[in-house]
Amino acid sequence: MAHLVDLNRRLGRLVVLCVILVLAVVFGGGGYYASQLTAVEEPLSWRPVITVADLAGTDDPDLRLGVTGLVLEADETTVVAVGIDTPSPICTVSECTLATARSPMLAGLGPDARLLVDPNIWTEPAQAGLDADEVVVSGPLGDLPAWFIDGEGDHWVIIVHGRANTRAEGIRAATTVDVPRLLVSYRNDGDAPDAEDGRARFGTEEWEDLDAAVTWALANGAEDIVLWGYSQGGAVIGSWLARSSSVDKVAGLVFDSPLLGMHETLVQQAKNRGIPGPLIAPLLFGAKTVARISADLDLGEVEHLDRLGSWPDVPILAFHGSGDESVPVRVTQRLKDALPERVTWEHFGDVGHVRSFNADPERYRATVDAWFPAQRDVR
Repeated sequence: MAHLVDLNRRLGRLVVLCVILVLAVVFGGGGYYASQLTAVEEPLSWRPVITVADLAGTDDPDLRLGVTGLVLEADETTVVAVGIDTPSPICTVSECTLATARSPMLAGLGPDARLLVDPNIWTEPAQAGLDADEVVVSGPLGDLPAWFIDGEGDHWVIIVHGRANTRAEGIRAATTVDVPRLLVSYRNDGDAPDAEDGRARFGTEEWEDLDAAVTWALANGAEDIVLWGYSQGGAVIGSWLARSSSVDKVAGLVFDSPLLGMHETLVQQAKNRGIPGPLIAPLLFGAKTVARISADLDLGEVEHLDRLGSWPDVPILAFHGSGDESVPVRVTQRLKDALPERVTWEHFGDVGHVRSFNADPERYRATVDAWFPAQRDVR
């Protein structure tokens, strides 16, 4: 009898220990993950640095794409575009298919000159041959700098960048159309004011800044708008579609590697961090719970694919590749499956996150050219 009592005590202690371990994984690990999710990343801090001398031997995958920018670290100017299908492995932007206002020769830089590998290609519109005005949108937290590029007609495109990036991300898109374009900033991106609590919220609050930009566009001549979102910019647009009173002004949507499905994206991010499969589900449960309690952030609000029925009935163009390790391509596949008649999906093979333009600029442009008249007819 004493033996059974002792065994029961040991089993009880084991159960308690297991419960403690599970709670530690779920809420300890989940809490850490939640803090990472809402942390504001320094814009563009992810760009790798390479010296001119090391260019010949680099295996950076971005330098194997059709075109990628090399930005001089000293003054943040794009000095060259590189790519395997350009006239030479290293060429000035003026020698490549993409125009620029400034393209000093790479050969003029010393071997120790430090360059940033930048898939945005350009840091300012002028470097892409675009004449942009610096304008200021009045937002709920303060002034929101934006670039306005004039064009033909009153049918505007508003371009929304992704997480840890800036409005420079949208310059690639801006080169593909000739209508008025507005490249916007939003809270925590280094140009716009920071959020009051210093947290990123995947569009659930950032949409207010986009709403201010839409209001500015409508007040300055836009009859209707096409919203174009990169990565988290897709989530910002999704939140805007769910909340804004100006949705009736939307004539079309363009997404590039869009964050429209949060759970699938978090699973992908967990795998990227090497978290074992069996731990991912409890870890994400803990992260979502902690985010809701500590940051008042309901990540369910970022599941925009669950609310497609409330979106305006307009054409949608999507770019996404199967090599995306940030937002899984299945997100765009689900979008296409849900709205097969409205979604045009240009699948760029195994290219990575927001790299479709870089992989094949001419194909990207041709796709936009073919699609753009379609959304003009919906109004």
